Amino acid sequence: MDCDIFTVKTGIKHNFNYCYHISTDIICGVLYLCRRNNCKLPLTTTILPCPSRMLRYILLPFLSLLVWSCSCQPSGIDATLAEAERLMDARPDSALALVEFVDPSAIHSRSTRALHALLLTQAQFKNYIDVPNDSLISIAVDYYDENEDSHYSMLAHHYCGAINSHMNKYSKGLMHLLKAHNYAVMLDDKFWIAITARELSYVYRETYNAYESQRFAEISLENFRYTRKQSHIDYATLDFAGSCITVGDYKQAISILRGLIESSNKGEDLELNLEARRTLGLAYLNSKDYAEARPCYEDICKMPSNIVELSDSLYLLLSYLRLKDMSSALNLSSKCSDLSDGLGNWMQYEIYEALDSLPQAMATLKIMNHETDSVLKYMLTRNISGTLLEYYDYQTELNQAKLKTTKIVICCISILALILIATGIAIFYHYRQNQKKQINRNVEIAENLKEMIAIKDSQAQTTIHNLLADRFAILDNLCKILYEKGNSPLARRQISNEIDSLVKQFSTDKGKLSELSEYVNLHYEGIVDKLKRDFPEIKETDYRLFIYSILGFSNTVIAMFLGEEKITAVYARRKRLKSKFKVSESQYKDEYIKILS
Repeated sequence: MDCDIFTVKTGIKHNFNYCYHISTDIICGVLYLCRRNNCKLPLTTTILPCPSRMLRYILLPFLSLLVWSCSCQPSGIDATLAEAERLMDARPDSALALVEFVDPSAIHSRSTRALHALLLTQAQFKNYIDVPNDSLISIAVDYYDENEDSHYSMLAHHYCGAINSHMNKYSKGLMHLLKAHNYAVMLDDKFWIAITARELSYVYRETYNAYESQRFAEISLENFRYTRKQSHIDYATLDFAGSCITVGDYKQAISILRGLIESSNKGEDLELNLEARRTLGLAYLNSKDYAEARPCYEDICKMPSNIVELSDSLYLLLSYLRLKDMSSALNLSSKCSDLSDGLGNWMQYEIYEALDSLPQAMATLKIMNHETDSVLKYMLTRNISGTLLEYYDYQTELNQAKLKTTKIVICCISILALILIATGIAIFYHYRQNQKKQINRNVEIAENLKEMIAIKDSQAQTTIHNLLADRFAILDNLCKILYEKGNSPLARRQISNEIDSLVKQFSTDKGKLSELSEYVNLHYEGIVDKLKRDFPEIKETDYRLFIYSILGFSNTVIAMFLGEEKITAVYARRKRLKSKFKVSESQYKDEYIKILS
């Protein structure tokens, strides 16, 4: 095999010879991760032809260091797993190398830990590495079932089922494989429908459930045809033909296998051709067509010795015995003389029977019966029929867990909804109360203004009329509405809206304050100018209080104009301002105090 030499420079030059079909993807994957994660490594790579292969173990430690430096951060681990997942089908050896470089102790996220467990198990399967138990893949099964990720749940259940079935734990394996198959059907993923059906067919065949095995072998073949992956289609066809033999449909099996052998003769898949011929020979033997079985096994036995199995010779021996070709049979009989397994004992029994050696035949038959009883007892202990109950219990527990979770979610949503409704009601009630309070205060202001308008003192009335000239007609009309409509909510709201506008004008409009000062000066002998001259640093709020008090506004109205929430603030401000006047040396202090009293 052609190989390449990779020259990697990290300050010191190192030369590594490594097989091309493995290292290229690993190197590219590492460089990709370094670029993606901005690893600060002075790394350059040169690829040159090399005529020989070196051990991969020379390169792997260096690559491990590079990948570790890239995957030490959470984002680096995710990128490594993403790259391994991308390479899984095309280069499973490279995918395995990348996944194995990830340190499980550096993974803190459950989702990343589940993906790592799944990809590691998948890569081990694709590289034909035995997985001793399902403890690793169970991490992925539990996580993806909880998070309802159909695709990853399908993969996790498939590999968990495959591990258990290969460990002869058929009941548990079947439960997971059925779950995986259901997910594949739900996703309408033809490839994985075929894969899971193939594994189910294998489990049913190993547990002597022939019709179930044929059913899933047919499902596997039908769905592989949709994928147009010829290699998978060919082997699925071989599996289906074998399942036809187990249910006694020899005619269909022979027809399928002849076509498969003819097509495989044109290709380069010698293993497929050999297995098809073996299966065809079994179909002839089971249908008792020994004349067709003999040339089939003779062709197999003429193939290179490294691919011919002992069972091929034994089945050829059986064909000779059934055709009464004793000379050919005796030439092959030495091959089974030292065999003690089921097939060897069966061949010995056939030879003894053909030679009329009754005692030896009976002794061998007893051994065969004992072996058959052992197999039967073993299968009875497998409790494969109990899988349906286990699957039902599993589904029941899963549904109960989901129902419990749903109830908790509904309960939380209901409580949250009640809290929101109660909060909304409270806010609305508080708003309504504040609105009513505001309306009441505004109506009180309107009544106060009405009283001010009705003052008999012609000078004061003229002053108020002039000050409120732009609002006088509206206020007068609103006051009439207040009494004519019987103090209705609508009338009160209309008055409140108008008063809000008036309060805003008297509270924030400095032009209106200046206008009020001029009118007060004009009608009260320049009292405002005297105040400013005696107290030049008086606060604007105190100044407003003084002006509003001269004009005869009530404490409630003044509180609104000053923006005070409580009327007590007005009383406190009056008291403080009068105290200030008392201690002053102004000759008008008594007049000031009288205005505030």
